[in-house]
Amino acid sequence: HAVRDAADQLWPSRRLSPLPVDFWLTAAQLNWYSLGDHFAPHTDEVGGLRSAYKELALVYFLTPPDEYDGGRFAVELPSGKLSTLHTPANSAVVFSAREVRHSVSPLVAGRRVTLVLWATARDVSSYEPCARVSDVL
Repeated sequence: HAVRDAADQLWPSRRLSPLPVDFWLTAAQLNWYSLGDHFAPHTDEVGGLRSAYKELALVYFLTPPDEYDGGRFAVELPSGKLSTLHTPANSAVVFSAREVRHSVSPLVAGRRVTLVLWATARDVSSYEPCARVSDVL
C-alpha cells in the first residue's frame, strides 16, 4: 500500500480505474536500446476517447543498470519535473498509459532491453494483437 499511497500523493486526481475482471493484454513489445536511442516525455495513448484503449502500461526492465549508461526511465510529476526511477533488472513499473508522461534518456553506452505491454478494458484485436486474460490463464 505504500506505493499506492505515494502515487496518490503525487497524482491525487489520477486514480487508476479498475480494469474489468476479464481484461485483455496486448502482445509484448521487446525494446532494444542502442547508442542514442531514447523516448521524449510522452503518454502511451494517443487519439480521442473513442480510439483510446490502453489503460495500464507495464514496463519490465531486463538489463542490469550497470551494463549501460544513460537510458534512464523517468516519470513526469504533476509539477512538470521529471523524476528518474531506480530500475534494476527484473523489476517493473505499472502506470496509467493515458495520463502518466514518462521518458527514457538517451543511451550513451551499452545496451538496454525492456519488455512492454498494455492492459486494455476491451478487445482491440482488430488493430493490435491482444489476448483475453481469462483465455490464457
